[in-house]
Amino acid sequence: MNALAPRSLLTGAFQRRLARTPLRRRVLAVAARDLSTTAPVFKPRRGPPAINPYSSSALAAFLARLSLPASADLHPALMAALTHPSYVHVAKKNLKEAMDQYNNDVSKGKEGLVEPELEVFETNELLASLGNSLLGLFAAEDIASRYPHMPSAALQQAVTAYVGPESCLSVGRELGLNVVNLKQALPNNAPVGVPIRWARSQSEPKEDAAAAVETPVARGYRPSRAEDENRIGRDVNTWGAGVSSVVRALVGLVYQEAGIHAARDFVTAHFMSRHVDLTAIFSITKPKHVLSSAVTKHLVNAGVPITPDTGRIQSRVLASTGATTQAPLFNIGLFLTNGLKLAEGHGSSLAMAEHRAAINALLSLFLMKNTNAGKLPTTMHASRPIANGAASLSTADVATEAGFSSAVGAGESESLVGLGKGLRAARKH
Repeated sequence: MNALAPRSLLTGAFQRRLARTPLRRRVLAVAARDLSTTAPVFKPRRGPPAINPYSSSALAAFLARLSLPASADLHPALMAALTHPSYVHVAKKNLKEAMDQYNNDVSKGKEGLVEPELEVFETNELLASLGNSLLGLFAAEDIASRYPHMPSAALQQAVTAYVGPESCLSVGRELGLNVVNLKQALPNNAPVGVPIRWARSQSEPKEDAAAAVETPVARGYRPSRAEDENRIGRDVNTWGAGVSSVVRALVGLVYQEAGIHAARDFVTAHFMSRHVDLTAIFSITKPKHVLSSAVTKHLVNAGVPITPDTGRIQSRVLASTGATTQAPLFNIGLFLTNGLKLAEGHGSSLAMAEHRAAINALLSLFLMKNTNAGKLPTTMHASRPIANGAASLSTADVATEAGFSSAVGAGESESLVGLGKGLRAARKH
């Protein structure tokens, strides 16, 4: 059949086949185009940040987040709080590079050169130590007043959960802290907060490590971490540790500039207002034994005469199903001898249900909130004027001041035996 024959002369089957055949066109390679209509010349790319990327407006805004006056007089103190001690290695490295360049220029006979000097700046070592003490003080008194029956070991772990390194890292991110990288360029529209002056440095080997006498050891001996750090430098500084140190230093800065009450308000707003699951800090191996000891101690403190049945815990099966099957379920209740029910627990066996019931009873006791909590010791004189950084109080005013919280002291109502490895009473009466 002629290829130039009219379409009407083609058979129906051939026409249908021709309609289903895709149209093959020659595709030319075209370079990918940017969907944006803005010329590339109007797209500024953010290059590496400068050596001193702190502007006065950024520092003033950050001071406002800390509820401090946006004054230029506080900028040096804020810069000191944002400087981690590891940044000293960066200054030494910059001095070494500048000295090499200076010596190279001198050898070439250039004139008018100025010999570089080491940059002198303050670090946040002292402020971070002060802020760490304040965080522990505020968190301990708040938790002890809120949960007066919490054991001392659990109180310490609760303080770590509220103001520990992970909480400091989270607060630092919320405040807008960032780590500046002087070597890499940031992408377009990247969120850049207030950078901290920090460097991932390695611990310097000790001077007497090279002169130490080697001691013969057995085959397969593995040195400890301390011995390994003496021989070679290890990376002991992390980004999280640097940000946590800066956050503690910021707490110390607020205390230094605005006083203890402003520092406590800052800690309450950013740390103590967080939700923390305190049930995860308890690890009790013998909960029923601990519960019996705790009940006995509370009854004795309440003036109840001691009898052979004091502190005795009775277990009763409240409900059960499938006891003769492969998947039984029991509900156990713990009662005192006078019939007072302490808690309930369920499990696939009687021992598991009894264990959970004792755990529930201890958690309800240790995490019982104090509804009559009054003023805390650090808030006694919050309404008094502050003169020269300290409250103007006389000895008589301090002696007659009343109304603060009289929470039960740590360890007074806790059990002495039966606590697990993760939670053990530290005080022995």
